[in-house]
Amino acid sequence: MIHKAICQTSFLFFVFVLAAGCGDSDISKRIAENNKSHIQKLTNAYELYQARKGAAVKSRQELIDFIATNSTIEKNLGFMNISREDFEDYFVSQRDGEEFFVRWGIRIEPMRAAQPIVFETKGVDGVRQVCFAGATIKEPSEKEYEDWKKRGVKNVAFAPPTGGKN
Repeated sequence: MIHKAICQTSFLFFVFVLAAGCGDSDISKRIAENNKSHIQKLTNAYELYQARKGAAVKSRQELIDFIATNSTIEKNLGFMNISREDFEDYFVSQRDGEEFFVRWGIRIEPMRAAQPIVFETKGVDGVRQVCFAGATIKEPSEKEYEDWKKRGVKNVAFAPPTGGKN
């Protein structure tokens, strides 16, 4: 019961406590749910980097190199359905065909408000998606989009992002 509760708290937690005993098939399903789109895969790769390196990703190339060369993340990539060969494709939105804007250098702090990491630049029908740490996708108002892009979300414990829909 405790392991199940832990697994439900956050996607990032799933990826890094695979040995905690939650059961591979349950974990696989939950992780797959949070890796359906390029925006989620890119965000989760960003989080994987930070979890393994202990620092925020500084650039696109740094993340590409990490995914391409780190031999210790094979199981994580498998669970996340991330292909090393196709990784650079994840920098482009499947919805609008445009390259994402990524907030490089953002450190994701545990027990703080989830931070927006990856942003659609054009969107569809005037709606742009933003993916937060934990693979939650929001569709913010224009003001929220600009605020999140510049400053993120205030670091208040468990503060949910406002606006849009999951």
